[in-house]
Amino acid sequence: MKVLHLAYSGDGYLKGGVGMYVNYLIEALQKYGVESTIGLHSQWLKIRGKPKRIENPVNADILFVNDKGHFLASWIFGSSCISELNIELLSKKFDIIHFHDYYPFKARFKTTTVRTLHDFEPVCNAVFGVRFRRRLCKIPYHASRKHLPLCYLCGILDGKPPQLWRMRNFIEESHDAAVVLAKCFEPIGRRVSKNVRVIYTGIPPASDEVLEVEKSDKPRFIFVGRHVRVKGIDKIARLARKFPKYEFVSIGPGGPIDGVKYLGVVSKSRLMIEIRKSWFLLLPSKMDYAPLVMLEAMSVGTPIIAVDYLPSLKEYIGEAGIFTHDFEEVLESVSEEMAYDLGEKAVERQRKYFTSDNMARKYYELYRDLLNKDLN
Repeated sequence: MKVLHLAYSGDGYLKGGVGMYVNYLIEALQKYGVESTIGLHSQWLKIRGKPKRIENPVNADILFVNDKGHFLASWIFGSSCISELNIELLSKKFDIIHFHDYYPFKARFKTTTVRTLHDFEPVCNAVFGVRFRRRLCKIPYHASRKHLPLCYLCGILDGKPPQLWRMRNFIEESHDAAVVLAKCFEPIGRRVSKNVRVIYTGIPPASDEVLEVEKSDKPRFIFVGRHVRVKGIDKIARLARKFPKYEFVSIGPGGPIDGVKYLGVVSKSRLMIEIRKSWFLLLPSKMDYAPLVMLEAMSVGTPIIAVDYLPSLKEYIGEAGIFTHDFEEVLESVSEEMAYDLGEKAVERQRKYFTSDNMARKYYELYRDLLNKDLN
């Protein structure tokens, strides 16, 4: 079985959450004899006003570079960089084309296609408006959350997306199967395909070496992610001012914050150790689907304090964390004993439900079912 994984990259490198997801999946699929190929679609990069073409990516087998047409038009209506001839050749070479938040329009490939929805952007019209009109959707998902005008809280979870900034729907039932990362998002998957599967994200279990690292003696809280408001970095700054005796650690692209120990971008091994040392991982995101750092924390026995209005987080974390709308109130009551008790539940839950082997097995079953259907 030959599978082409297609994703978008701004600089020719597969990275970030989707990149790690694809790498975990490809590695775990090898045990089932699946031959995986990575394909990346990139744009011309503009550096100081001059276009610079991307060449020789280090971790892509196939690179498509869009060298003509407006980016937005390409993003909505189709990539001008993949010719009909290339589509014909790729359709014959691979049994399945697997899209990872790529091609938000009617699939043009003449073979079996699967689409994993890592985000809402290609699906929700409200997010489209947020991104390009710089405006937030004003339709709350729940009446008690009117102070959070974000698309995750709108009626799209009930199958009633807001009709703001209407655009032609190029993705309606355009793939043979759609994969969503949580049960609460099945209605969104049905906008892409009638055949919707829920496949939870998985990662390899943490090594015993990492699990042997001792927790910090004093309260230690860690934030991992980009320093942007949508990830809740402003809440981290307020917590650091409120609790000067606690240790707050930040890892990810951004910059120093008063009262927060900023480590920048670190290696994978150090990331796991720093998370292990912490009492809790903080997830104050305003928009998150199924962040890998959540599973990484669970795998090393670090429980999570997360916002209470993102349903997918509750599916993953379950009893291995605390959900709240008031982080200050929770931090005032946490203890080392609580961190250890919840941490044990987190390790057990991750190893039972959210491993890369489980994820790969379910994808393999999906691939096999689709190919058998085509043969019949």
